[in-house]
Amino acid sequence: IIQSVNKNLVITTYPDHRFGGYSYLVNNESGNITSIINNKPNLSIQMSPNMDKVLYSSGIGSFNNLTILEYKDKTTIPVSTNTFAEKCVWSSDSKIIYCAVPKMELKGSHLQDWHRGEISFSDKFVAVDSTTGLVKELIDPEILGTKIDAMNLIYVESLGAVVFTNKTDLHTYLLEIN
Repeated sequence: IIQSVNKNLVITTYPDHRFGGYSYLVNNESGNITSIINNKPNLSIQMSPNMDKVLYSSGIGSFNNLTILEYKDKTTIPVSTNTFAEKCVWSSDSKIIYCAVPKMELKGSHLQDWHRGEISFSDKFVAVDSTTGLVKELIDPEILGTKIDAMNLIYVESLGAVVFTNKTDLHTYLLEIN
């Protein structure tokens, strides 16, 4: 899985709950390759726009966790919600992370099962403070009568919104944040 961040590439192995995943940063100018995270099963990551932090999820068996990694000093901040990093997106200033959080308890194999289309989720939306890991609930779309299984989240600063695709119906939605 390849992400472009500030003219660099973040390359991550495909998530698999049976094997440890790896993620690397490739500097497009120098060609240098730096390890970000090593040997985490079912690894999914999102690098912050300023490249100071990494949001990652990993899990095995009946366990899945979401963590913020301070990229330079390798300290971690646990996040008190349970989702996959790829169901999240960073704000432009790297201070807030917006996430779609499945309302069911996640297990280590669920990300792989979700990729294969074997399971789907009903998500609520939260905002995570990237300094503290504290979570604030934004909205539960089911209250409005809509089941959302969000994917491909994009933060659009000019709209003050998160745009995403609902995996359930493949429609594009906009969630106003401000």
